[in-house]
Amino acid sequence: YDVRYADQFDELFGHLYIGQHPTPIHNQFLIMRFNFSEVSSNVNEVEESFRFIVAGSFLILFIDTASVVKDIWNVLDEKTQADPGAFLSSINTYATRKGDLKIYLLIDEYDNFTNTILSTYGTDLYRKATHGEGYICRFFNVIKAATTGMGSAVNRLFITGVSPVTM
Repeated sequence: YDVRYADQFDELFGHLYIGQHPTPIHNQFLIMRFNFSEVSSNVNEVEESFRFIVAGSFLILFIDTASVVKDIWNVLDEKTQADPGAFLSSINTYATRKGDLKIYLLIDEYDNFTNTILSTYGTDLYRKATHGEGYICRFFNVIKAATTGMGSAVNRLFITGVSPVTM
């Protein structure tokens, strides 16, 4: 379903049922991936590590889909790029305004580092990151907003983790 493989759909899937019966939305998505298993659970590094992982995922998306999102850099400034929630919000706005971009968002291990923070450092640091104005709470609030309403940019979402505590 990734736009990057539109030219290879028949080659990759032609021999399979999905290739012989493609849905109308095949190869229509920007696939955005976040793997939070790599986020540091060291309390002194966790927020910066989270930002680095998110920014790296965005960079990979933009490099891999440069022909589709070539003008997105025009709407991003350095401050936006440093804030994962603002970065994702800008992408959501960009994709929604373009109208023809759909995002398939995959998040793996969304709770890996927060569970470690909770079990190692206790509830105060955990709540600071995941509640109220915490950076993780803000990030997931943006994801929720990006999946809501007609024309929302995030059209599909798949999240894995081991516990519902963080959410």
